[in-house]
Amino acid sequence: MTHANLDKNLKENVMKKNVIVVLVFFLSLPVFAGGQKEAVDATDVADVEQVVVSMWIYDEMASSEDKAMVRAARDFEAMNPGITIEFQNVPHRGLMDKFIAASVTGKVPDVVHVALAWSIELGAMGHAEPLDKYIGDKRKEIPKGALESSSYRGQLYGIPWYVDTTALFYNKEMFKAAGLDFPGDEPMNWAQLLDNARKLTRDLDGDGTIDQYGFAMRKGRGASICWFPIFFSNNGQLYSEDGLSPAFNSPEGLEAFRFLTDMYTTEKVMPPGTIAYDRWDDVRNAFISGKMAMYIAGNWEIGPMTDGAMFDWGLAPHPMQKTKSAFLGGSSFIIPSKAKNKEAAWKWLDFLTDSESMKYLAEYGRIPARIDADTAEHILANPLYGVFASGAVYAKSHASIYAGIIRSEVGAAFEEVMVENRDPKEALDAAAVRVQAEIRPDLPGI
Repeated sequence: MTHANLDKNLKENVMKKNVIVVLVFFLSLPVFAGGQKEAVDATDVADVEQVVVSMWIYDEMASSEDKAMVRAARDFEAMNPGITIEFQNVPHRGLMDKFIAASVTGKVPDVVHVALAWSIELGAMGHAEPLDKYIGDKRKEIPKGALESSSYRGQLYGIPWYVDTTALFYNKEMFKAAGLDFPGDEPMNWAQLLDNARKLTRDLDGDGTIDQYGFAMRKGRGASICWFPIFFSNNGQLYSEDGLSPAFNSPEGLEAFRFLTDMYTTEKVMPPGTIAYDRWDDVRNAFISGKMAMYIAGNWEIGPMTDGAMFDWGLAPHPMQKTKSAFLGGSSFIIPSKAKNKEAAWKWLDFLTDSESMKYLAEYGRIPARIDADTAEHILANPLYGVFASGAVYAKSHASIYAGIIRSEVGAAFEEVMVENRDPKEALDAAAVRVQAEIRPDLPGI
């Protein structure tokens, strides 16, 4: 990403000429009001000031009365007669640019549903309201990694709603055939993962050609989702303490990077096709078709795996080295800095992120961004989600001002090593140089 592209996302005068067009488009979309509940006796609310909290939410999450978010709004309104929630379903793709454009003129909703990592960027740009004055003791109820992913320069700009985490998928039948014990409740370390991968890489028919591999991951930028938690588990840090220089090419970072690239280049426990696995579908299909025995992915894979795998498979905690880690994604809510009804908006968000409200996420198959997520009924009902919910407690996000740039440049380094046979240290150092060129002195990474 160039300076020009970064400035596009980090300056308030983004697309000024197009702001009015964007706003007219959004304001013309139909609004579904969650406040169409049974009428309340007028004498009970006559003296209550009526406030409408407008909310942008992803796609179709509140598109009809039977949606969980609408039911949540009605429950909230019943408890708060003076507040009505109005939803506007908006596409996830392009949402940030559209919100920034709207923020320039102040024509913003009171709440915006955003990707977990976006809170930091919007806060740094001045488009998100700091939430520290609101959150109070609720801070103790949210996993540390989720809070960090929404904080910048000591201020909290988003309240995490749900999280995505990663774990190890493995083929139980392949483990049995290789005489291996199943992974336990504690994460494997790197040596154990590699040892299993070696033993699961096999010539099954004796023709001298490997038919089954031990491990695989996505290529390029997608490889970072596997690398980040491996890197964090080795106590790696993305930036220097002042946030003005990348630090992912430190000895800890290089060790994590080399561990994964060596699994492909020298250990050869990954299928040759790994360098073409661009999407999750590619890795999952290799797993389902029996090409390999283990891969790291998130809770988003549970549905496709349940439908597609015709064999016995399991989940284990994400592999670690010095400390437990997993990749952390998900979504948050922000209150725009120019929102009109901030107090009422926070009251709504406080309700949505409460322990009792975890039930609303069941319909969407999501893991609540709470330390007690493993007690939610829909998580207890499906043990597979429990592995991810437990991992969310120690999972860590790569969220930062330059997160997208780091993912892209480290992804390029993976390709340089795995496709072009470049030395891992040279490739990672070169990636750090490219990231350094994008870091602005007035905008530290952390």
